[in-house]
Amino acid sequence: MPEKYDFSKIEDRKKFEKLPKEEQDIVIGEAQEEAENLAKRVESGEAEKMVGNKEERKIVLTSEQEKAKQKIIDYLTWGNINHALEIKEEFSLQKEITQQAAEQGFIKYLLYGGNVDTALEIKRRFSLSEEFIVSPEVQRVARERFIKFLSIGDIDFGFKTRDIDSAFEIKDKFSLSEEFIQRAAGEEFIKCLSGNVDTALEIKKRFFLSEEFVQQAAKEAFIDDLSGGGGDIDFLFETKNKFSLPREFIASTEVQRAAKQGFTACLSIGSINSALEIKKRFSLSEEFVQQAAKPGYINCLSSGYINPAFIIRKEFSLPDEFIISLDVQRAAKQGFINCLSIGNIDSALEVRKEFNLSITSQEIFNQVPELQSLLFQIQKISLELFNQAQKSIEVVISLVAFKDKFKSDKFIREIQKNPFLFSAISENPRFSSKLLIKYSELDDLSQENIKFLFETKKEILKTNPELSPESLEFR
Repeated sequence: MPEKYDFSKIEDRKKFEKLPKEEQDIVIGEAQEEAENLAKRVESGEAEKMVGNKEERKIVLTSEQEKAKQKIIDYLTWGNINHALEIKEEFSLQKEITQQAAEQGFIKYLLYGGNVDTALEIKRRFSLSEEFIVSPEVQRVARERFIKFLSIGDIDFGFKTRDIDSAFEIKDKFSLSEEFIQRAAGEEFIKCLSGNVDTALEIKKRFFLSEEFVQQAAKEAFIDDLSGGGGDIDFLFETKNKFSLPREFIASTEVQRAAKQGFTACLSIGSINSALEIKKRFSLSEEFVQQAAKPGYINCLSSGYINPAFIIRKEFSLPDEFIISLDVQRAAKQGFINCLSIGNIDSALEVRKEFNLSITSQEIFNQVPELQSLLFQIQKISLELFNQAQKSIEVVISLVAFKDKFKSDKFIREIQKNPFLFSAISENPRFSSKLLIKYSELDDLSQENIKFLFETKKEILKTNPELSPESLEFR
């Protein structure tokens, strides 16, 4: 597979130019498909429209001339000006045809993120007119490149980096309107406020954003991040300090409302430290905190965030009458099922024990479709185990470990090979449920020993039906 070349980089262009002609054609050919996908709006029959679509430009070309024109476009698309000029000379194409090809190659090169200097070199070497540079299509592509450079810039070692200098070059060389520049810079400034204050400040400085706009945007970003509950509180106050947001703004009704929303949102997702930080920084009242802690606790519990829920209960001293309320019981049941659905058996058992839950197997099967599917497979090979699963929560919990497709198939094969497990489940659901989970993980000798014990027990009871398995004599 040919090496990938970034023709916006001088070193890649030099490497490419040293390749034999045949290899250069291969590289261009490989890149062509990608080029077509990236420039659908430039292609798809609209190429003439991009460069004016003037009737007088429609000149009939021979097949060879058409290929030569396309080669000029391809070479310029990747910034290879010298090879494009060689093709021009070799085929003695009419100036108008060369101009059309150069205009299309220029637009594509700019569209794909080529550097501004090379784009302007194409303009100079092919004598592209100022009228073309200020045409709607070139201006549209220049605006796109400006926004890209300002927002994500070039890809550098796999990371997206801004390139404000290149954005400025685009702005100056293509005479983009001040109205567009201010709007695009303002939008990017707002985005940076939620994660990169230093870049926001640089955009403010370089593009002379008005203080009125900056203050208003910073205030709105502060409130949005605070009310969402997902932001870093230290970062919020960094925004406050770097944009000199006034003290009266922080104490305003609007910010207090956002702090309360953020506190509740943090508790709802189990982000307790952030909630406590909001409480401290914004001096939330104890009365509000106590009320807000209750829905946060219920949401964590029902979502299966068991440890955060227990921390909320302890941290905010939730009263016993609330803990035994019907709402909390419902949340606990839902949390139990959600824990099982993601395979978190330990947390599910903890919830069941803590709230002394009363729940049926069918309630679990109804909300965990993978278990329902496994149950149907079990029904085909063991009606005994199927019936036991319908009655015993312990059996259901043991089956959770095998609810995924790969594990369920392996489990079915395992119990088909070891039918003694069926009767073991029936006789002692609690113990045998644990055996079901661990049996396939045991080594061969341990499996043989367990199988021997169960078969021996079965034989003893068969010859001594009057003997109870629980009796001293049997033991």
